Amino acid sequence: MKTQNPTNSYKEIQIKTATPAKLVLMLYDGAIKFINLAIEGMNAKHNGYEKTSNSIMKAQDIITELMVSLDFDKGGAIAKNLFSLYIYLNR
Repeated sequence: MKTQNPTNSYKEIQIKTATPAKLVLMLYDGAIKFINLAIEGMNAKHNGYEKTSNSIMKAQDIITELMVSLDFDKGGAIAKNLFSLYIYLNR
């Protein structure tokens, strides 16, 4: 029987028990983390391209998730503005 990594178990519990606002904050934190990793990859002298590419793709995936989670009916102008921002960031 395979044992689960305690770190992954902790993260899974954090996600399952988080409020919607906390989930959005976690997504923002993740996007910032991967953008910083991409910057590190760009500054690396060797083997930085793969790290940079992977990090950029992960950040874009997170931003896309933020886009599709917007509720335009409840969010009104704020949701529209965030959508425009996310489109810009995903270029």
